[in-house]
Amino acid sequence: MTVAGGIQAAAEAADQIRNQVRAQQSASGMLVGFRSAGSVVVLGCTAFSKEDATLQVAEWGKEIANVTKAIPCGLEIVGVFCGSSSADTLPSILSAIQKEQKSNGSMVAGLYDDVDDNVKWQSCDGTALSRESDTSVIPAKELLASMLLVRATSKVSISAKDTSEASAKLAAENSSFCVMQAEAVSEVISLPRDAARPCSDLLPAPEPSTATPSASKKGGKKGGGGGGGGGDAGQEGASKGENSEMLQLRQVWSLSCSSPAAPVLSLLPASSSSSSARCSISLDVLALLPAQTTVEEALTSLRRGGERQLAWLAATLTEGGGGGGGGTVVIRHFSVTPHQPFPISLAVPVPPSSSSSAVADPSEPSLLPLRSAAHRLFLLPLDRPFLRSPQALSFAASLQGGIQRLQNVHEGLPPSGVKGGTQHVVQGRYEYCHYMQDKFNDDGWGCMYRSYQTVLSWFRLQHYTSKSIQSHEEVQRLLVKMGDKPDRFIGSKQWIGAMEASMLLDEYLGVQCKVMNVASGSDLADKGRELAHHFDTQGTPIPIGGGVLAFTILGVDFNAETGHVKFLILDPHYTGSEDLGTIQNQGKRNGCSGIPSVGWHDATVFRADSFYNLALPQRPTAIRVEEDTHLQGAAEEEEACSVQSQRGMGVCVWGCQWSDGGGKAGQFEGKWVDARVPGGVCVHGVRVGPGNLNATFRPAPRSHSGCRA
Repeated sequence: MTVAGGIQAAAEAADQIRNQVRAQQSASGMLVGFRSAGSVVVLGCTAFSKEDATLQVAEWGKEIANVTKAIPCGLEIVGVFCGSSSADTLPSILSAIQKEQKSNGSMVAGLYDDVDDNVKWQSCDGTALSRESDTSVIPAKELLASMLLVRATSKVSISAKDTSEASAKLAAENSSFCVMQAEAVSEVISLPRDAARPCSDLLPAPEPSTATPSASKKGGKKGGGGGGGGGDAGQEGASKGENSEMLQLRQVWSLSCSSPAAPVLSLLPASSSSSSARCSISLDVLALLPAQTTVEEALTSLRRGGERQLAWLAATLTEGGGGGGGGTVVIRHFSVTPHQPFPISLAVPVPPSSSSSAVADPSEPSLLPLRSAAHRLFLLPLDRPFLRSPQALSFAASLQGGIQRLQNVHEGLPPSGVKGGTQHVVQGRYEYCHYMQDKFNDDGWGCMYRSYQTVLSWFRLQHYTSKSIQSHEEVQRLLVKMGDKPDRFIGSKQWIGAMEASMLLDEYLGVQCKVMNVASGSDLADKGRELAHHFDTQGTPIPIGGGVLAFTILGVDFNAETGHVKFLILDPHYTGSEDLGTIQNQGKRNGCSGIPSVGWHDATVFRADSFYNLALPQRPTAIRVEEDTHLQGAAEEEEACSVQSQRGMGVCVWGCQWSDGGGKAGQFEGKWVDARVPGGVCVHGVRVGPGNLNATFRPAPRSHSGCRA
């Protein structure tokens, strides 16, 4: 039997299958997607907890539940993938999944053929695979263009042993939802009055804005979730990619069966006959639905999702000993793009000592097994965190100090002009921080402060931290506290450079930087390969200071054969309003720097008679981070660097230590040594003389006047 409308598969899902089976011939897993207009749409894939051939019939329910409880309502398991050599086992597996899901729809098989290095898509009627089906393989972003992410929240009181009372209330006919916009109720929807309305009609009207199309807006488009990553630093958007629309609903109960004139929020009453411990929990259900889904269909889906989530939370409470012990459990959603195009959810136990609304909690290390299992289930890399609590989606616009900063202002720029070059640019989202923002006049001295703020915004928007972006005074106070500056530095107009930015990131976020030094700005023309490697592996913005200016490098366009390179530079010296057209105008040059606010430049933009320091922030490299308030990731060299033979040993002011033993770059107390500069340079940029433990110094910046780095 063939699927009436054929199969539509995300190109990213096909790539994921190819990579999984290439790495392990026996690799297999489930396909996640939805059905639309007779077609089966495949968005992503997940792994089996063990070899599918060893799974018993009774285990299929748990395998399916592990996936379906973590993905948005509206998505389901639509098939299985494996290598073509394992195709004979698929009909029975697909039949078991179909039976477990109580689904009558056709299932899909994604078979990787190692001969032609391609994924072949076939449908299955439960007894046999059909011939290769008519399949369209297109980017996930296009498949999701007509979809709507709906979020519904509700607070209920439950008994971990019996959720039937809460489930009945959740599904009550007189329950209704209010549409939330910036935490304010814009309207109340209920049945049967609004049953036939399409959900797209409920979206808040977009606010006039000069921000980039992917910039965050209140209650509407969501950018910067990304990430992730989690979390991934490449996370883009809260759910299904850039420009994703989102409808936020909150469940309410009316005092009568008629449609309420205003929402009435309430907790469910505890049953007087119940002897089991009860606790109040918050449901937080996501659904990914076609934009024209009616209100009645959406509410039905959300209620089913709510009932499923109730059972999940109750089970988590029981397993973790919560409820009776005063602890609770919360649902947190994470964007894991580009690895999956939809958000995934985790039920996270919160001990009594932690607030359920806290972004991070002291139990974070204890959640490592939960996060590790989710990484493996959803085929996420194991060397980067995506599911730590600070990376949870907040579903709120990125606002600070009353100002909505523009995000990713480099998007849409004309080509760099490098022939045969490859662009290597910042991964994920950042905010453009520049002079005169926050109603603070730092014109002529605050450029590196602003570059540092841009880097902080990157770590915030990728959800590596929930800490605020520091003000100039907060930066100054921290440097004084660290002993780097005297007390009179606070409240002054003294500038800082890339070295200070590196120290601040280490102290404030626990983020280490690899420091690059060049004696002349013209030498940066030789750094294209190293910088390309940084953006490919770390993807963080790079603050650079030298001459009398500071900038932020967002990427390079590099031709590996000719060595020709151009730099994508974000200039913090802009003093105008948040107007994207003005910022991207290549003919408008900032008075202090003499260059456009963002654009491509060759190395001549840097002064040949000045040295430059670059701080290359290193993102965390493990699922687990030791401290919730700090991000710990050593700056690692992919290739060991040669060391000039020296006698004795050197120690920098930060404790980095190395000797000439073996002549290779080494590691000491978690800090890596970059020994490409004669005498050795530690990760903090400190040069150390051979055999003299007291010969420690940082290169002293030259004195400048006017605008400074």
